[in-house]
Parts: sequence; structure tokens; C-alpha cells
Amino acid sequence: TKVNSNEVSLIDFNSPKILDLHRYIKTIKQIIVPGFPDAFNPSIVRYNHMVLLSFRTRIKKAYGPVGPDGNRMGLGFLSGTKTFNITSHIIEFDNPYCSTPSRAHDPRLIITPNPNPSNSNSPQLRVLYSNLYALELSYDPTTIGSSNRNKRLRMFKESRRMFTSTLMLNSHEGGSSGSISSSMSSTGSSSNREHPVLSVPQVITNYHGADARFKEQKNWIPFEYKQRIYYIQNIYPHKIVTTIKETAVRLSAPVLYETENPDVFWDYGEMRGGTPAVLLPTSLTGTGSGIRSGIESVTNEVEIEVGEYITIFHSSKMMKSIHSNGEIIQHYFMGAYTFEAKPPFRITRISAGPIFFHDMYNSPDYPTYKPIKCIFPMGLLIEDGSPSGSTSGSTSGSLGSLLHLTMGKQDHESWVVTLDLNLFIKSLRVVGSLNESQDGDEGRSKSRTKTRT
Repeated sequence: TKVNSNEVSLIDFNSPKILDLHRYIKTIKQIIVPGFPDAFNPSIVRYNHMVLLSFRTRIKKAYGPVGPDGNRMGLGFLSGTKTFNITSHIIEFDNPYCSTPSRAHDPRLIITPNPNPSNSNSPQLRVLYSNLYALELSYDPTTIGSSNRNKRLRMFKESRRMFTSTLMLNSHEGGSSGSISSSMSSTGSSSNREHPVLSVPQVITNYHGADARFKEQKNWIPFEYKQRIYYIQNIYPHKIVTTIKETAVRLSAPVLYETENPDVFWDYGEMRGGTPAVLLPTSLTGTGSGIRSGIESVTNEVEIEVGEYITIFHSSKMMKSIHSNGEIIQHYFMGAYTFEAKPPFRITRISAGPIFFHDMYNSPDYPTYKPIKCIFPMGLLIEDGSPSGSTSGSTSGSLGSLLHLTMGKQDHESWVVTLDLNLFIKSLRVVGSLNESQDGDEGRSKSRTKTRT
């Protein structure tokens, strides 16, 4: 990816590369979670005729006045996508794989096929998040006392890894109750719902790459394909992994597909995961720019046959802007891209520049671990926006489809932006041909694909 990560400039939000969402926004609203005014980084999913919202909140002063704090996951039951009113529960993350208190980050809700054959028609609700994991580094040959000369001292390093747990909303889900590890409490409006519980987490410990053992793993992008969950471990190159069970609690994640295309570029820091990827409606028709590799279509009426997923990613860059009063601080950005709905899952469209909306960086002066201007995409939900349209969460779609994007703001707020999906998709730049084998005089592959078995 062509990333000018060391460039320091005054960002111009009037630039044509900045995608002003107000052209596509239907509604924008802050989500207030009862009992947790600082809930942030919300993920959204539709499950068994319910709309669920997960969020992150801190255990204040676990280590200090600002952080690093302990973290908790909250689960909200939404009354609907019109009002986003919420009844909340809190879920404590246990971490049996590390001696320090849990520091779980950014829980994402995903729907997976049920592994129990007797419940194959009932999908399973899972949570993907990152947490600390103790890596065994080596053995210290230094003897420990005169009576224990043959013993060696194990040395450990804590690093962030991806975890996944089953989330059961009532006692009838998940089968055995022996795997339940989380203590629960509730807050907010009264509810007759049973308290949700998390299964003992599984941790993804092994990955591809020489430095993977010590490199922190965060913000993987989950998606479902043919009743199986895949993850985007890295956006560029586009690395697709799946998990293989090694033990009851440990998983490995071999890379299945790896693709890259020089026409995928982003000038606002390294592209990193954000929302789970969701399958687009099978056909989108509407009025749009029709931009394809920088060339406008001959007509504004564009029909896009979609066999693609969409996700919203984030990036960050140290720079100064009008929003930081000219100070050089870390700015977070959002962008969107789509990719093929079949292997090798190549990137097909991408934002020409950051996605922006008015007041995106405006918020109270919250205490943060360092000066930041932060926006963090976490969830996507597609639904038919017509008055009599479906609210089942089906991805069949139609003209008038809405895209609900949930996001965190300044590590202290939760927001939802509802967009016109059809117009938003047409604002994305289509990357160069995926079928060309050579890139002109440079003589390099235009689109490179690796497949591992």
C-alpha cells in the first residue's frame, strides 16, 4: 500500500478526496447506554428477531486515573433501528491465559453456524475480541537455589491476541452449562431476559509469518462464507485466514488466500480492521457517480451487480489539523472497501479518501491515554428502508436499502450513522482490473494471488 505515514500536513476537509457522508446520511444519533455514559465502540447484529449491540466500557482506575484500565463488555437489547433505545447488561471478561486483569478490547458480535447438528437451523452468537495472552519465551538456565539446580525458570511475555467466545442469551442455548465462566450484572431498564453468559474463551495462538509470534493481533475482520467463518487478518496484502482447533481452548489460523493489487492505495496510515464484513444485496440500482478507475460512467444511472462483501476499516496518522488546533497528534480515519464474495476474496472497491461527517471530531475534552482525535467503526447492519420493507436483516436487499454504521468516538461515546446504501456504494472507487497479468513498463503483476492449502 502506498502509505505516506511520516507526512505531517494540515488536512483539508474540503478536498475532493474527503467523502462527506452528509450526501448519503439519513440519520445520525448518539447511542446512550443506561448506566454507562462512557460506553464506546459499539458493534451491531440482528439475531433471532432481535437487534443486539455490544459495547466496551472501562473499570475505572484499575491501574491509574486514565489507563490502562480493566475492560468490560456490555450487551444491549435494542427496541429497533428507528430509535436505538437500549436495555443493557454488563459482561465480565475472564482471562484464564494471563496473570493480569482482563483488558479485553472491542468486542464484535458475529453470527456463526451452530456446530451442534441438532440445532443446525439455529445460528450461534459469538463474540470476537482481543485480550492479553502470556507467551512463553524461553527457559532461563540460571539455577534456582541449591536444592533445585535442575529446574529452569520459565519466562513469559504478554502480547495481545484474538479471542472468541460463544454468547448465550438464555439457559437454553449452548448446551452444556459447564463452560460458563463469566459473572454477570445488569443495569438500565428492567427486563425479564435471563442474563447473557460467555463460554470459556478460545484464543488464536498460531499464525502465518516470521514475526507473528510476537506481533500483537487486533481488529481482525470476520465474515461468513458457505457456513464457515473466515477472518481478514491483514487488509493489504489482503490475508484471509480461518481457524483450526488445536486444543479445546487454542486455535491456529493458517492463511488460505493472499492477494494484493497496486491500485489499492490509502494515504492516511496503515489500513486496519473495523467492522465485520457483511454481504451486500444481490443487486443495487440507483443514481451515483459511476466512478471506475477515475473515469466517470457515461450515465448517472448505474447498476452494480454485487457479489461482494463490504467492511468499514480504520487507520491513524500523526499529523496536525484544524481539529487539533495545529498540534501534531494522532488522528483516526475511516474508509470503506468491498471484496469478492468468493475465493480468493480480492478487493474490488475502496474509498478514494477518508469518510467524514460534520462534527466527527467534535466532542468534550475526555481524558484519553494520549491526545487523539478518534473515530472507530465497529458494526454494520443492512436493512430495507422502505416503509413496508423487511427488517429481518436479510441481505437480499432492494432499492432503498439502508446501512447502519455503528462507531466509537473519542473512546467515550457510541454513535450510529444510517446511510443510503445504494448511493454510498457508488461513491467507492473501483480498483484496477483484476484480470490484467502485467503492469505496463514496471513488469510486475497487477493482481497477485497466493493460495495456501
